[in-house]
Amino acid sequence: MCIIVAKEKGVAMPEMNILKTCFENNPDGAGVMWNENNKVEIRKGFMRWSEFESYINKLASRINLTETGVVIHFRITTHGGTNPKNCHPFPISSRIKDVRKLKLSTDVGVAHNGIIHIDCISKLSDTQTYIVKNLSKYKSIQPDFYKNQCALRRIAKEIKSKMCFLNNSGDIYTVGDFNMDNGVLYSNCSYINYFSFLPYYNCFNLEHGKYLTPIDGFIIDSNGEIYESDGYEYYIDSSSKVYQFDFSCERAIELNGARAYTFSGMPFHYNAESALFVDLI
Repeated sequence: MCIIVAKEKGVAMPEMNILKTCFENNPDGAGVMWNENNKVEIRKGFMRWSEFESYINKLASRINLTETGVVIHFRITTHGGTNPKNCHPFPISSRIKDVRKLKLSTDVGVAHNGIIHIDCISKLSDTQTYIVKNLSKYKSIQPDFYKNQCALRRIAKEIKSKMCFLNNSGDIYTVGDFNMDNGVLYSNCSYINYFSFLPYYNCFNLEHGKYLTPIDGFIIDSNGEIYESDGYEYYIDSSSKVYQFDFSCERAIELNGARAYTFSGMPFHYNAESALFVDLI
Protein backbone atom coordinates (compact mmCIF):
# COMPACT_ATOMS: atom_id res chain seq x y z
CA MET A 1 0.00 0.00 0.00
CA CYS A 2 3.04 2.28 -0.28
CA ILE A 3 4.74 4.74 2.04
CA ILE A 4 5.11 8.53 1.89
CA VAL A 5 8.24 10.13 3.33
CA ALA A 6 7.96 13.91 3.77
CA LYS A 7 10.22 16.53 5.31
CA GLU A 8 9.72 20.22 5.82
CA LYS A 9 12.27 22.88 4.96
CA GLY A 10 14.99 22.95 7.61
CA VAL A 11 14.71 19.24 8.40
CA ALA A 12 17.54 16.90 7.44
CA MET A 13 16.90 14.17 4.89
CA PRO A 14 16.41 10.64 6.24
CA GLU A 15 19.49 8.42 6.17
CA MET A 16 19.90 6.48 2.94
CA ASN A 17 19.53 3.15 4.75
CA ILE A 18 16.04 4.23 5.90
CA LEU A 19 15.06 5.09 2.33
CA LYS A 20 16.42 1.74 1.19
CA THR A 21 14.23 -0.02 3.76
CA CYS A 22 11.25 1.93 2.41
CA PHE A 23 12.08 0.75 -1.11
CA GLU A 24 12.57 -2.87 -0.05
CA ASN A 25 9.23 -2.92 1.78
CA ASN A 26 7.45 -1.06 -1.05
CA PRO A 27 9.31 -2.26 -4.17
CA ASP A 28 7.02 -1.32 -7.09
CA GLY A 29 8.63 2.00 -7.99
CA ALA A 30 9.67 5.28 -6.40
CA GLY A 31 9.42 8.98 -7.04
CA VAL A 32 10.37 12.29 -5.46
CA MET A 33 9.19 15.89 -5.55
CA TRP A 34 10.77 19.02 -4.16
CA ASN A 35 10.42 22.80 -4.45
CA GLU A 36 12.90 24.72 -6.60
CA ASN A 37 12.72 28.14 -8.32
CA ASN A 38 9.09 28.66 -7.30
CA LYS A 39 8.07 25.32 -8.83
CA VAL A 40 7.44 21.79 -7.63
CA GLU A 41 9.74 19.44 -9.51
CA ILE A 42 8.61 15.83 -9.91
CA ARG A 43 10.80 12.91 -10.97
CA LYS A 44 9.47 9.38 -10.76
CA GLY A 45 9.58 5.92 -12.27
CA PHE A 46 12.64 4.61 -10.42
CA MET A 47 11.99 0.87 -10.55
CA ARG A 48 15.34 -0.19 -9.06
CA TRP A 49 16.91 0.98 -5.83
CA SER A 50 20.20 1.79 -7.54
CA GLU A 51 18.44 4.22 -9.91
CA PHE A 52 16.70 6.01 -7.09
CA GLU A 53 19.78 6.18 -4.87
CA SER A 54 21.86 7.58 -7.71
CA TYR A 55 19.27 10.26 -8.49
CA ILE A 56 18.92 11.39 -4.86
CA ASN A 57 22.70 11.63 -4.51
CA LYS A 58 22.93 13.75 -7.65
CA LEU A 59 20.10 15.97 -6.46
CA ALA A 60 21.77 16.41 -3.06
CA SER A 61 25.00 17.47 -4.76
CA ARG A 62 23.16 20.16 -6.73
CA ILE A 63 20.81 21.71 -4.14
CA ASN A 64 20.63 21.92 -0.34
CA LEU A 65 17.97 19.33 0.43
CA THR A 66 17.91 20.22 4.13
CA GLU A 67 16.56 23.67 3.21
CA THR A 68 14.10 22.21 0.69
CA GLY A 69 10.67 20.69 1.12
CA VAL A 70 10.90 17.09 -0.09
CA VAL A 71 8.29 14.34 -0.50
CA ILE A 72 9.29 10.81 -1.53
CA HIS A 73 6.94 7.95 -2.38
CA PHE A 74 7.63 4.22 -2.54
CA ARG A 75 4.87 2.17 -4.16
CA ILE A 76 3.13 -1.15 -3.72
CA THR A 77 0.79 -1.73 -6.67
CA THR A 78 -2.95 -1.80 -5.96
CA HIS A 79 -4.53 -0.69 -9.25
CA GLY A 80 -3.28 0.21 -12.72
CA GLY A 81 -0.32 -2.14 -12.93
CA THR A 82 3.34 -1.90 -11.96
CA ASN A 83 5.08 0.54 -14.29
CA PRO A 84 7.01 3.81 -14.09
CA LYS A 85 4.07 5.99 -15.19
CA ASN A 86 1.95 4.89 -12.24
CA CYS A 87 4.57 5.83 -9.67
CA HIS A 88 3.91 8.80 -7.38
CA PRO A 89 4.08 11.79 -6.93
CA PHE A 90 1.64 13.44 -9.34
CA PRO A 91 0.62 16.92 -10.43
CA ILE A 92 -3.01 17.85 -9.80
CA SER A 93 -4.52 17.89 -13.27
CA SER A 94 -7.64 16.74 -15.12
CA ARG A 95 -5.48 15.56 -18.03
CA ILE A 96 -4.51 11.89 -18.06
CA LYS A 97 -1.23 12.56 -19.85
CA ASP A 98 -0.12 14.85 -17.01
CA VAL A 99 -0.50 12.24 -14.24
CA ARG A 100 1.51 9.75 -16.32
CA LYS A 101 4.53 12.00 -16.95
CA LEU A 102 7.84 10.92 -15.42
CA LYS A 103 9.39 14.38 -15.33
CA LEU A 104 7.60 17.69 -14.94
CA SER A 105 7.36 21.02 -13.16
CA THR A 106 4.12 22.15 -11.55
CA ASP A 107 2.75 24.39 -8.79
CA VAL A 108 1.62 21.66 -6.38
CA GLY A 109 2.18 17.91 -6.24
CA VAL A 110 0.55 15.07 -4.34
CA ALA A 111 1.43 11.55 -3.15
CA HIS A 112 -1.01 8.99 -1.75
CA ASN A 113 -0.79 6.04 0.65
CA GLY A 114 -3.63 3.54 0.75
CA ILE A 115 -6.44 2.36 -1.49
CA ILE A 116 -9.12 4.68 -2.86
CA HIS A 117 -12.30 2.84 -3.71
CA ILE A 118 -13.14 4.42 -7.05
CA ASP A 119 -13.95 3.21 -10.56
CA CYS A 120 -10.52 3.48 -12.17
CA ILE A 121 -9.95 4.98 -15.58
CA SER A 122 -8.40 2.44 -17.94
CA LYS A 123 -4.66 1.95 -17.29
CA LEU A 124 -4.72 4.44 -14.40
CA SER A 125 -4.29 3.68 -10.73
CA ASP A 126 -6.87 4.58 -8.11
CA THR A 127 -4.78 7.62 -7.10
CA GLN A 128 -4.42 8.90 -10.67
CA THR A 129 -8.14 8.44 -11.24
CA TYR A 130 -9.00 10.33 -8.03
CA ILE A 131 -6.71 13.18 -9.06
CA VAL A 132 -8.25 13.46 -12.53
CA LYS A 133 -11.85 13.08 -11.35
CA ASN A 134 -11.81 14.79 -7.95
CA LEU A 135 -8.70 16.69 -6.89
CA SER A 136 -8.53 18.62 -10.17
CA LYS A 137 -12.03 19.96 -9.44
CA TYR A 138 -11.00 21.11 -5.97
CA LYS A 139 -8.05 22.92 -7.52
CA SER A 140 -10.17 24.56 -10.24
CA ILE A 141 -12.43 26.03 -7.54
CA GLN A 142 -9.61 27.03 -5.17
CA PRO A 143 -5.99 26.70 -6.37
CA ASP A 144 -4.65 26.40 -2.79
CA PHE A 145 -7.46 24.11 -1.59
CA TYR A 146 -4.88 22.01 0.29
CA LYS A 147 -4.62 24.87 2.82
CA ASN A 148 -8.37 24.74 3.49
CA GLN A 149 -9.18 22.51 6.46
CA CYS A 150 -12.75 21.99 5.29
CA ALA A 151 -11.47 20.74 1.92
CA LEU A 152 -8.93 18.46 3.61
CA ARG A 153 -11.60 16.97 5.86
CA ARG A 154 -13.77 16.27 2.84
CA ILE A 155 -10.84 14.65 1.01
CA ALA A 156 -10.10 12.52 4.08
CA LYS A 157 -13.70 11.33 4.10
CA GLU A 158 -13.56 10.51 0.39
CA ILE A 159 -10.26 8.62 0.31
CA LYS A 160 -10.23 7.12 3.85
CA SER A 161 -6.45 6.94 3.56
CA LYS A 162 -3.48 9.34 3.49
CA MET A 163 -2.19 12.07 1.19
CA CYS A 164 0.64 14.57 1.20
CA PHE A 165 0.75 17.83 -0.76
CA LEU A 166 3.83 19.92 -1.53
CA ASN A 167 3.52 23.43 -2.97
CA ASN A 168 5.99 25.61 -4.81
CA SER A 169 7.06 27.33 -1.57
CA GLY A 170 8.12 24.00 -0.09
CA ASP A 171 5.20 23.81 2.36
CA ILE A 172 3.78 20.38 3.20
CA TYR A 173 0.15 19.56 3.99
CA THR A 174 -1.12 16.12 4.95
CA VAL A 175 -4.36 14.16 5.09
CA GLY A 176 -4.51 11.28 7.60
CA ASP A 177 -2.21 10.28 10.43
CA PHE A 178 1.55 10.33 9.88
CA ASN A 179 4.36 9.18 12.17
CA MET A 180 7.16 11.65 12.93
CA ASP A 181 10.70 10.40 13.42
CA ASN A 182 13.60 12.89 13.71
CA GLY A 183 11.38 15.56 12.20
CA VAL A 184 10.50 13.45 9.15
CA LEU A 185 6.91 12.40 8.45
CA TYR A 186 6.17 8.79 7.48
CA SER A 187 2.72 7.61 6.42
CA ASN A 188 3.25 4.19 8.05
CA CYS A 189 5.93 2.10 9.77
CA SER A 190 7.41 0.39 6.73
CA TYR A 191 10.44 2.70 6.95
CA ILE A 192 11.56 0.55 9.88
CA ASN A 193 13.51 -2.60 9.21
CA TYR A 194 11.04 -5.49 8.86
CA PHE A 195 12.18 -7.33 11.97
CA SER A 196 11.70 -4.19 14.06
CA PHE A 197 7.97 -4.83 13.89
CA LEU A 198 8.26 -8.02 15.95
CA PRO A 199 8.80 -6.55 19.43
CA TYR A 200 6.22 -3.85 18.63
CA TYR A 201 3.54 -6.50 18.24
CA ASN A 202 5.09 -9.11 20.55
CA CYS A 203 4.21 -11.55 17.82
CA PHE A 204 6.54 -13.81 15.85
CA ASN A 205 3.90 -15.59 13.78
CA LEU A 206 3.97 -13.41 10.66
CA GLU A 207 2.16 -14.38 7.46
CA HIS A 208 2.70 -12.64 4.16
CA GLY A 209 -0.98 -12.00 3.64
CA LYS A 210 -4.25 -13.27 2.23
CA TYR A 211 -7.34 -12.13 0.36
CA LEU A 212 -9.87 -10.44 2.68
CA THR A 213 -13.23 -8.83 2.04
CA PRO A 214 -13.84 -5.34 3.52
CA ILE A 215 -16.71 -5.46 6.02
CA ASP A 216 -19.60 -3.05 5.60
CA GLY A 217 -21.64 -3.59 8.75
CA PHE A 218 -21.03 -4.28 12.44
CA ILE A 219 -18.32 -6.08 14.39
CA ILE A 220 -18.96 -7.74 17.76
CA ASP A 221 -15.68 -8.53 19.52
CA SER A 222 -14.99 -11.30 22.04
CA ASN A 223 -16.03 -8.99 24.90
CA GLY A 224 -19.39 -8.23 23.32
CA GLU A 225 -18.42 -4.70 22.28
CA ILE A 226 -20.03 -3.50 19.04
CA TYR A 227 -18.15 -1.49 16.41
CA GLU A 228 -19.37 -0.07 13.12
CA SER A 229 -17.23 -0.88 10.08
CA ASP A 230 -17.15 1.39 7.03
CA GLY A 231 -15.48 -1.25 4.91
CA TYR A 232 -11.88 -0.11 5.36
CA GLU A 233 -10.86 -0.88 8.94
CA TYR A 234 -12.29 -4.39 9.33
CA TYR A 235 -12.05 -7.39 7.00
CA ILE A 236 -13.24 -11.01 6.87
CA ASP A 237 -11.62 -14.09 5.32
CA SER A 238 -13.13 -17.16 3.67
CA SER A 239 -13.27 -18.91 7.07
CA SER A 240 -15.28 -16.00 8.60
CA LYS A 241 -12.31 -14.86 10.70
CA VAL A 242 -12.40 -11.11 11.34
CA TYR A 243 -9.36 -8.83 11.02
CA GLN A 244 -8.66 -5.25 12.01
CA PHE A 245 -6.39 -3.14 9.82
CA ASP A 246 -3.55 -1.28 11.52
CA PHE A 247 -2.97 1.85 9.45
CA SER A 248 0.35 2.60 11.17
CA CYS A 249 2.06 -0.40 9.60
CA GLU A 250 -0.34 -1.28 6.77
CA ARG A 251 -1.10 -4.78 8.09
CA ALA A 252 -4.13 -6.58 9.47
CA ILE A 253 -4.35 -8.55 12.70
CA GLU A 254 -6.91 -11.27 13.47
CA LEU A 255 -9.51 -10.41 16.12
CA ASN A 256 -9.96 -13.72 17.91
CA GLY A 257 -13.59 -14.45 18.68
CA ALA A 258 -14.96 -11.49 16.72
CA ARG A 259 -18.03 -11.82 14.49
CA ALA A 260 -19.22 -9.70 11.58
CA TYR A 261 -22.78 -8.76 10.64
CA THR A 262 -24.46 -6.71 7.94
CA PHE A 263 -26.35 -3.56 8.90
CA SER A 264 -29.56 -5.61 8.60
CA GLY A 265 -28.26 -8.05 11.25
CA MET A 266 -27.37 -10.97 9.00
CA PRO A 267 -23.95 -12.67 9.22
CA PHE A 268 -21.44 -10.95 6.95
CA HIS A 269 -19.78 -13.35 4.50
CA TYR A 270 -16.56 -13.33 2.51
CA ASN A 271 -16.98 -12.25 -1.13
CA ALA A 272 -14.13 -13.22 -3.47
CA GLU A 273 -15.13 -10.59 -6.07
CA SER A 274 -14.62 -7.70 -3.65
CA ALA A 275 -11.66 -9.21 -1.77
CA LEU A 276 -8.33 -7.40 -1.52
CA PHE A 277 -4.89 -8.87 -0.83
CA VAL A 278 -3.89 -7.63 2.62
CA ASP A 279 -0.62 -8.15 4.48
CA LEU A 280 -1.07 -9.81 7.86
CA ILE A 281 0.63 -9.58 11.21
